[in-house]
Amino acid sequence: MILRTLFIAGFLLTATVSTGQNTFGGGGSSTSANSVFNQKMNLGYKAGANRVEDKKIDGSPYLFENWDRAATVVTKAGENLKIENVNFDGRRNKIVAKINKDSIYTFNSLAVDKAIINGKTFVNIESPNSAVIKVYELVVETPEFKILKDHVVDINEGSSNPMRGTTVARYIPREFYMLLKKDSFEKFSLRKKKVLKLLTAQEEKVKTFVDKNDLNYKNEEDLNKIMEFYTGL
Repeated sequence: MILRTLFIAGFLLTATVSTGQNTFGGGGSSTSANSVFNQKMNLGYKAGANRVEDKKIDGSPYLFENWDRAATVVTKAGENLKIENVNFDGRRNKIVAKINKDSIYTFNSLAVDKAIINGKTFVNIESPNSAVIKVYELVVETPEFKILKDHVVDINEGSSNPMRGTTVARYIPREFYMLLKKDSFEKFSLRKKKVLKLLTAQEEKVKTFVDKNDLNYKNEEDLNKIMEFYTGL
């Protein structure tokens, strides 16, 4: 199965919450997200949009350059929140929503099952190697394994060396692929040899399919086509 990988209007974050055929807020209309969060569960918390450290650092800790995008947040209770102005904070590893220019809402990872932002699916994963829970982008999912992408933002500290001149700190985005199996969780690379090792039982058929359709193992879209073919065998 391939999952692809959350609406704020004016100064209020609004949302529509659906459970089965019932819509929280009545008659299918949206309601204040603050009201939803307060009445349904502890989904997160609000904070200032511009932290002190942000003002002194070049770049951005957020994955998407602009916030003008619709998204869906699926809670652990199975509710779907239709939301705008959502992003992923790679520095804090959190799904966030901009309420206005001065406020950011941070979703509680323990209350959210997944978030679909700009066609990308973000899921909470607990590593079998430890008790750590992090948010990863879901790239590929099969009954046997998941391939995830870890979006990380580090800070390259600036220098105040008077001989070289002052340089400001800068956000440095990085990403790593991870392979999750039932009992293991490790770094992974989208190389032909690595991918085919996961598909040993049908390796020759997969290689023929890839060659015939001129697919690239390193391309995520192509990789999903390969996995669709593999799981259908």
